[in-house]
Amino acid sequence: MMLREIHTAAHTALLDLETGEGMLVRPLSAYDVTDPHPSTRVLIEPAGCFVATAADPTLHGSDLTAMLVLLDSHGWEVSEDEDGGPITNGYTQSGREIWGLYGREPIGSTDLDAMVAASAALLSQARLIR
Repeated sequence: MMLREIHTAAHTALLDLETGEGMLVRPLSAYDVTDPHPSTRVLIEPAGCFVATAADPTLHGSDLTAMLVLLDSHGWEVSEDEDGGPITNGYTQSGREIWGLYGREPIGSTDLDAMVAASAALLSQARLIR
């Protein structure tokens, strides 16, 4: 496994660069607050340019938008179910939801056994995040 972590203020992404398996740990909704100054622009690093986005009414929503833009810039997307919603892989010990992610261009094995092993290892690690 070639593990990489990406953090925003409220979200943590755990990514296996080799297999393209990933997990996104979401914040607890109980700690979300209405954003008094919602942003309508997101800074994309490392390009340093802004992209217009719809203003989100909560801080966690704004943080999710920033995380998704960052993940996309690194070649990662949220795994979706047949209805287009995010796939929930489980919950942390503290109750935070864990979404599945996939890398568009894994750098190593796409062998099913390797992907299942990486997914299980990532989920175990993600469950420990508080």
